[in-house]
Amino acid sequence: MKKLYLFVLIFGTLIFSGCISQERNFSLTVNSINEKGYNGKSYILVSGIEGVDETDLYFKEYSKYINNALDKQGYKHVDSKEKADLEIEVLYFIGADKHYYSYSNEYSNEYSSSNVSSAGEYNTFPVYLRLRAYDLKHYKMTKKKIYRWETTVTTNIPRNDLRLYMPYLVDAMQVYIGKDSSVNSYIVITSDRDDSSIVTYKEYRLHYSQNDKMLDLSFYSGDEKDGNSIEFDDEGRVKAKGEYKYSSKTGEWIYYNKDGSIKEKKNYDKEKL
Repeated sequence: MKKLYLFVLIFGTLIFSGCISQERNFSLTVNSINEKGYNGKSYILVSGIEGVDETDLYFKEYSKYINNALDKQGYKHVDSKEKADLEIEVLYFIGADKHYYSYSNEYSNEYSSSNVSSAGEYNTFPVYLRLRAYDLKHYKMTKKKIYRWETTVTTNIPRNDLRLYMPYLVDAMQVYIGKDSSVNSYIVITSDRDDSSIVTYKEYRLHYSQNDKMLDLSFYSGDEKDGNSIEFDDEGRVKAKGEYKYSSKTGEWIYYNKDGSIKEKKNYDKEKL
């Protein structure tokens, strides 16, 4: 199961237990911009980091997550530039920020008084993951890079371990890849039980099963599903799309086969009549 660190009051205690056993969370920001009207989908993936190429072991590991996310958004990985519409550059970074804190409290009563003070420091680690895609066909003709879209996710993590957090960075950006987010989207990743974790997109929540399979992405009002919803099968592909109202399905729902073709359309409003 994916592990998250307990991050309490900016800094906290790291707990490992093989699976998530206590509540922990961290927040991310996603920003995405695109050139409207461009619809190229075939791509090759390359490193955009100086000194890091496609043979780098970390790049290979991260590419698996990224290719999977791109596949779910309708992109097709190809094996050569000649077959590709886009060259997608992958950039990632982890830094280190040192923080200092201090406090002092005085206690007194009619018999005595005392002063308790403390000071210390802790580190956080700013990270980002960026995908930016330029038009290979245009480049072949003009030798100029024209970028068609760019998607970036940023956060601060409590430990210098990008490998641990990379799957969550990719999950957070997945629904925005190649799209225009208009503004920064603020996301919270949380887990409060052994059997699930939840990623919250603005007011959207992405639910995972016990074996880290995505179950659904739904709009919530408070604790109730209330708005658009997407359900996924065991392979992470879209199984159904529709809308909830106060946690009940409403309007037309579309159900899909594994190959993406429509299996069934069902109108839940008509069933209530």
